[in-house]
Amino acid sequence: MNFACIILAAGLSSRMSEFKPLLPFQGEPAIAKIINTVLGAGLSQIKVVIGHRAYELEPVLRGLPVSIVKNHRFAEGMFSSIVAGVSSIQKTEIDGSKGVDGFFVLPVDVPLVSPETLRRVTESFANTTHALISHPVYKEKRGHPPLVSTRLTAPLLKWKGKNGLRGFLH
Repeated sequence: MNFACIILAAGLSSRMSEFKPLLPFQGEPAIAKIINTVLGAGLSQIKVVIGHRAYELEPVLRGLPVSIVKNHRFAEGMFSSIVAGVSSIQKTEIDGSKGVDGFFVLPVDVPLVSPETLRRVTESFANTTHALISHPVYKEKRGHPPLVSTRLTAPLLKWKGKNGLRGFLH
């Protein structure tokens, strides 16, 4: 199976006084830490959705093995970034490259996810017949990032309900 990761880094960081993707975390910007985590899990298709302060993120992302997805509607909220990222995966499949079976949705402000967590979630997903969504679980609580089957792409892109991705996944 083939999996992608959508890293959400387009937000306003309105609850923080600093720009979350560029905050230092374990000696590197949070965005670089997350990209290295995803690479360490063996995922090769990484989409980084940028919007607010994109001009600051582009130089950091340049040269890294990621695809940059610009969300010009970032002010509408996180779900607009999810739609932009998911739409970019859909285009990849149409272009004839190897199809994607599922994608992680990982906000840039969740840098503590480990490569092992991502590997375990992909293994669980791959070993579950007809899986649509898989989550890491810690102390019986679902956590980040969810892994979503591309079979949910069309309904996700049409979703107009409340609570964004959370509402859709419920």
